[in-house]
Amino acid sequence: STLAPGSVIAIHSTVHPDTVRRVAEAAAAKGVTVIDAQVSGGEKGAEARTLKRNRGMTSMRERNAKT
Repeated sequence: STLAPGSVIAIHSTVHPDTVRRVAEAAAAKGVTVIDAQVSGGEKGAEARTLKRNRGMTSMRERNAKT
């Protein structure tokens, strides 16, 4: 499927940072931004509805531009 340029993908999975970078690079080529938006709390947090997520993160595109 195709996302429109300007779309944002939020990755909430626990994946290796290199995986996020690869996805972000491929998405950036299509004008799509990727953010690595970790969630913490595990199964107990999900059951209790107390999951925590990081906010205000820099997109991988912006982060890579600064390095």
